Amino acid sequence: MSSFPDDGDDPFELACVVADLPDDEPCDRERVMVLLMGCVHEHLGHTPVCQFHVQCAADGELTCPDCDGHHACRLDVLAEVTKSGERRVLQG
Repeated sequence: MSSFPDDGDDPFELACVVADLPDDEPCDRERVMVLLMGCVHEHLGHTPVCQFHVQCAADGELTCPDCDGHHACRLDVLAEVTKSGERRVLQG
């Protein structure tokens, strides 16, 4: 993943922010949902994702952008975030 969106950005106004390779630009496909994702080092972010990257997130294939460069740390999906700000916890 390239990075979590900035706190001032509305994740519901952004396209998919996931980059397939560490140096790639975000994919920019149409967002289908916003996920709250985090790693074991407590880096968290609201992450807009496209349908393709929803599956990558579900499969545990995304790494934390804040840990990138130091070590590869897997991101876990913690919840789906609704436009009203509610969080729906996802069951694995």
